[in-house]
Amino acid sequence: TVGASFNLSGPNVDDARLVLGRDFLVASSTTIQLSQSYPAGTTLQLLRNAIAGEDASVIQAQAAYDTVAQMKLDSNVAGTLIQTKGYYVAGDGGGASYLVAASQTVDGYGDHALAGGTVALLQVGSSISIKQCGAIGDSDGLQTGTENGPFIRAAIEYATAIGGGDVIFPPAAGRYHTFDGFVLDGTNVNLIGTGGSLQYGPSPTVSNHCIRVTGVSNTISNLNIYTDVALIRDDTGFAISLNGANRSVVSDCGFYNTASAAVWCTDSTDFFITNNIVLSTKADGIHVSNGCSSFSVDDNIVGGCEDDSIAVVGDVPAGVQPSIGSVGNNIIRDGIRGHGIAYINCNNIDITDNTISNTGYAGIGNYPWISFVYSTDVRVSNNTIKGSGTNPTLAENSCGIYIAASKDCIIEGNTIDGVTSASFAKVGILLQRYQNLKLANNTIRNLAGQGIAHIAGVTTAATDLKSLTISRNDFYNISQESIVLNPTLTTQDDLYISNNTFETCGYDGGTSYHVLIDYTLATDLRIQGNKALNETGKGYFYNETNCTNVILSDNTPEDYRTWVPVVASLSGAITSYSVDGAVYYRKGDVFFFSAQVTITDNGTGATGMTMTLPVTPNYWGGGSGRELNAGKQMVSVSAESANVKIFKYDGTYPAATGDVLKISGWCGT
Repeated sequence: TVGASFNLSGPNVDDARLVLGRDFLVASSTTIQLSQSYPAGTTLQLLRNAIAGEDASVIQAQAAYDTVAQMKLDSNVAGTLIQTKGYYVAGDGGGASYLVAASQTVDGYGDHALAGGTVALLQVGSSISIKQCGAIGDSDGLQTGTENGPFIRAAIEYATAIGGGDVIFPPAAGRYHTFDGFVLDGTNVNLIGTGGSLQYGPSPTVSNHCIRVTGVSNTISNLNIYTDVALIRDDTGFAISLNGANRSVVSDCGFYNTASAAVWCTDSTDFFITNNIVLSTKADGIHVSNGCSSFSVDDNIVGGCEDDSIAVVGDVPAGVQPSIGSVGNNIIRDGIRGHGIAYINCNNIDITDNTISNTGYAGIGNYPWISFVYSTDVRVSNNTIKGSGTNPTLAENSCGIYIAASKDCIIEGNTIDGVTSASFAKVGILLQRYQNLKLANNTIRNLAGQGIAHIAGVTTAATDLKSLTISRNDFYNISQESIVLNPTLTTQDDLYISNNTFETCGYDGGTSYHVLIDYTLATDLRIQGNKALNETGKGYFYNETNCTNVILSDNTPEDYRTWVPVVASLSGAITSYSVDGAVYYRKGDVFFFSAQVTITDNGTGATGMTMTLPVTPNYWGGGSGRELNAGKQMVSVSAESANVKIFKYDGTYPAATGDVLKISGWCGT
């Protein structure tokens, strides 16, 4: 049409020239608004003026009806193209083209039976508006409005019939209400909001989800779904349900006040939930359940949920665990109850780079659901958690991260800034059950409580505490112990606490230690390379009665520990003695010790003296000392077996009644 002009002619029509820019626009197709109306069936000719070198063409115009109802009253010959200006009224956005065909069954939404016995079949290309199937956007945002489920479903069937296409939700005076929802079971169908929104609920049953996706390779985008804020949990189903919906995408949508979960996924693979806004759901925000794999829940904003904001959960313990998924770069805030992110009975999940604030329970929570099953190979990394635990119902909700069923998992590089619970003790990372768990490179700060702790007073099975590493974490402004582990009556195998730093920690008046290991029965305990930057009066404590194979070394401040040695003579017997200041510490695998022994009554003691050590040397050591009374004679010390042997410098018995020996030494462990 570039450079061309047109004339309109026909019976009772004054010839008139149609001007580019005034009467029509250059495009692949255009609508020409006639200045007057004509009876249905009037034949009009659109004459295109010839451009140099071209022949003029004549275009047969389609018969146009104001509404579908008007079209249905007319009779047309099969093969005729006809057109409507609107669905219910001219200009309502539901206008469409139809091909008249012989009598056949029609749905009455897009295709229609005509008075003459023929039918009008809706003609669509790669996209169809739900208004062309009769949808009416008349909801006021509450619980009233036309039921649009059948109209939307009809549009989906048209897109499905042509092998896929776009189903458009155009702007309307109100929202498109649906009580029953509708099914998306085709392939390559895209539901696209271009200004129109859905109003959902209340639904007849909780299984009548608003959009029930059961087909594959479908997309829902830019579509807002609202629910009346007055509805309570389970007054509706899910806003979107993916069930067997492989290769689906839900993106750039908004979910507001859903009386259940906004998006629930089951038995689906290779799907994406991304760039959505989820606010004020009565249940979970986004939930990934059994049978899901290769999924991504990324870049969403989720807030105000009354249960977990994002959950990856094997809801059926014996079912197929959700696996191979990522939950990343989401912004989660202001949860009423529930966790920011929950992972339960799942495997091979990455939870990374999320920003989580002001959640009712823990920012990230892992716990048993229905029955105990470990989550395995989960990586929780580089998340920022601030102000969690605003509304805890149990002690385990009052923390930044809660670990109660994790195996072969890594909690690394996270920042936990404050826990706000007013009801329970505050903890940065709270532990209960785990096997092969690594807590590394996390920053835990601004806590009026403990940094990392095992939940107090809970007895767990011996098989549940295997291999815990707490390494290279930074603790700042923690009022009580930075690390405290006391799982009641439970054996902790392989506990490694190394290279952590403590700054402005342990300043609460009742706190004596940065690291407190009590009642753990720990086998293979290592507390090495930790450093207190201030509050250097606090140290590192473990219960020697309960712990075995211990190495406590290279910590700052050096942790001097006390023990009660037994003193004896190599021959004869010492009647009475006392020991003061018996302390020791480790540096690497070297054990250093010192003590002051007073012989109050030597009795028949002779030859040499022995003193027990709290460790058994792996190789011999040595030392020296001095008798502190008038003689001030030097003594020699050798460490072997679990005893220290003490002699005067000349190899004779080192003391008599009333003598005081000050000795120190070392041995290898």
